[in-house]
Amino acid sequence: MRTIIAVPVEIEGVHYRSILIASNPWDEVAEVWESFLSLSVGGSALVLFVLLLNSWIVGRALSPIKSLGHGLEQLTNGAYEMRVIPSGAPELHAICTRLNLLTDKLQKTMQDNQILTERLITLQDDERKELARELHDESGPYLFAIRAGLNVLMRGDRKSTRLNSSHTD
Repeated sequence: MRTIIAVPVEIEGVHYRSILIASNPWDEVAEVWESFLSLSVGGSALVLFVLLLNSWIVGRALSPIKSLGHGLEQLTNGAYEMRVIPSGAPELHAICTRLNLLTDKLQKTMQDNQILTERLITLQDDERKELARELHDESGPYLFAIRAGLNVLMRGDRKSTRLNSSHTD
């Protein structure tokens, strides 16, 4: 809907023609639409920037937790020599430090267990050797006596067989 208004022009008491002012509603709609688009694009860009900035900040803040998780995974897999670099918030720094102390103690305990296992195997081998020596020393004479007795019996049995065969002739 178009509206036209006539405005009379008067300069120093002289009347001139009237100025016609016509409204064009589509011009206003186009202005509002341009404003809306520019605000939408600018707002979207601002929101995207804030989201990216927030993602980066949260990523940086959580990177010590990621490092801590990786360290715990290595520890679970038996890599007791791993260390986590303490960083981040004071609480995370303390957790990383304690995890490093834990890995030191686990590594020391594993080394001690290995030394104790080697000592146990050595002691078992020494005990087996000593037991074999004792069995040999204690049962050796008995076995010799049994063997000698068997030899005597076997010879005696042959002699008696010869004697018996000569008596029957």
